[in-house]
Amino acid sequence: MANVGENKGRRLRAALSRFAAMLIEEARDMSGLTYEKLDDAFGFSSGKCYDYSMYPIRKKTRAPQADEIQNLENLVARLLRRPAHIVVIEEHLSPRHVLKPVSVLGSPDSGQDLRVFDEHDLQLGYESDWPTYRRLKDSPRARLQGIDMLEMYAWQYAAYWEREVLSEPWTREAQGIPDDIAPEEFLPGLVEKAKVARREHYHRFLVTAGFLAEC
Repeated sequence: MANVGENKGRRLRAALSRFAAMLIEEARDMSGLTYEKLDDAFGFSSGKCYDYSMYPIRKKTRAPQADEIQNLENLVARLLRRPAHIVVIEEHLSPRHVLKPVSVLGSPDSGQDLRVFDEHDLQLGYESDWPTYRRLKDSPRARLQGIDMLEMYAWQYAAYWEREVLSEPWTREAQGIPDDIAPEEFLPGLVEKAKVARREHYHRFLVTAGFLAEC
């Protein structure tokens, strides 16, 4: 069930609302579809995507239950033709602690006891700390460095491969991918390789910054 454990739904309400709004924002930005067209594409009742999009929370804000948020991620990924990621619960870090390792508490539907947390202590993210659309779109640190994170990760969307607008190393030639293989077939493998590279890079950073001891 969605809210296994006392008060789980209330503890995750803000995190679920924030994450659902982010997914709807990604779907609209990347597809160009209206809320109504997204409802049709996802098989939702009329107005559901609009209600999901309203964050910060207002009177009409609606959010998926804990055991439904992964399905929304899967629907958005399928629509945008990118690999779906596993949604996890994370302990929210204040801005002055963002360089510390993310503490993953489990999956939203795993039924763990969250009563020791305030709802604002929790957020949802992706397994392996894969960057969410909001992190890609709105990264103050990246902007200060003149980096466009959305452009850096555009390769995870199949349409960019079909339009042949990506730069190396994200080209078929650079990756050794034949022209007759659909992006949906090779993108999951590229994402997994990128996750491994991110983990290795992050581990080196944590060791250098003193958050972890050298193995």
